[in-house]
Amino acid sequence: MNRVQHWEAVRSQIHAHMARREVPADVAVARPDIRPVFRLEEAEPYYGPTRDAREAINAIFGLPSGACQGEWNLALLAQHNLDRLVDALGEDSLDTEARSAIALVLLEHVERSAMQTELVARIRWQLRKEARVQSRMRYWWTHMEGGPAVMEALS
Repeated sequence: MNRVQHWEAVRSQIHAHMARREVPADVAVARPDIRPVFRLEEAEPYYGPTRDAREAINAIFGLPSGACQGEWNLALLAQHNLDRLVDALGEDSLDTEARSAIALVLLEHVERSAMQTELVARIRWQLRKEARVQSRMRYWWTHMEGGPAVMEALS
């Protein structure tokens, strides 16, 4: 199985297991600490990057066609690549699919890293300009149980 087929299989599994998880009203009242930061029903469903979106990320990083998450994680270790990806998130020439994939990669990077206040603020600023991409990330990360840094970026 090549990388693209592997990614498509993983994406299909995620899609199959992502049922909506709403907090019942009685639980939210009883436990305000688990109340969601945003309304889930406002989130647009998103199931991961398309092939074209992955290729857009590869182009931004200057990686060969077919590169994926592992190569992106290595590329993000260089600050200039991180800056390029954050800037690309606000790039009007990219479509919603590409910007959603970029947001996903950045939020995953934040999730893996120690809390990076400046990076979280930059991502949040870009996402607030892109309501549809922000909505998709809220859907994805609500279902994937994002950590505090991701939830802060999506607030």
